[in-house]
Amino acid sequence: MSIKIFISSEMNTPDDKQRRIAAVSEIRDLGHFPVHFEELPARPLTKDSDILENCRKQVRKSDMLFAIIDDTISSGMEEEINEAKKTLGDRNIIFYFTKAVRRDFKAKMLWDTLKQKGPLIEFNTTDELKREIRRSFAHFIDDILETNRAFPCVINESISLLPGQEWKKEFNLTSGDIVTITCIGNCSFFMYFVSRVEYVKLRPHHSDYEICPPQSRYTSQEKIDKTDDYYLILRKSQFYNRSVKVDVKVRCERE
Repeated sequence: MSIKIFISSEMNTPDDKQRRIAAVSEIRDLGHFPVHFEELPARPLTKDSDILENCRKQVRKSDMLFAIIDDTISSGMEEEINEAKKTLGDRNIIFYFTKAVRRDFKAKMLWDTLKQKGPLIEFNTTDELKREIRRSFAHFIDDILETNRAFPCVINESISLLPGQEWKKEFNLTSGDIVTITCIGNCSFFMYFVSRVEYVKLRPHHSDYEICPPQSRYTSQEKIDKTDDYYLILRKSQFYNRSVKVDVKVRCERE
């Protein structure tokens, strides 16, 4: 399940640019596709290019919009946000606000409006921004799946792992089944979803489990191409002293 996410933010100051870099990096690390001005199609721009129309077009082609709001909302950002509201819908827009800044009229009006609807997503540093992107995106995926009755939840539980500890769950799946997995941890861990044959190959070699980097959040959607037993495996590296708590949700759509 790969999602295209348009990033809307200011680009005037070094801090603006660092926030955009952090958002792009986090979206890519989560396995999705950041869409942002610096890498839009048709760049470099020609003299007769309509920059705003190019941005609106890319918003329409995206699945979500992330708006990073500091002290102001430029006319370009306003165009992008309005296009997203019109074509993507409010639920597909997530706003991230820097903390403790003096905002101009437009930015403060948006802040006040969203504040009335519920808690705001705020951050100080780029690391905090990346953490908030992980959290909010995980909740977004979860909300989408909750509204899709074709994906009944077969696992919904919290797993605690000590360093070096492994947890696994077996599934008997049929060719054509679609399995959607969301795992959210309070620190990094390893997650694997493998067939019985792959599991037997990996099991004697624990180091092979660390082929992919540890993450604090995984989302995966797998279409089963062969009827077999499959394993969802969570593991905490033995080289880190901290334990991890992982919220695990698995849904399965059967043909």
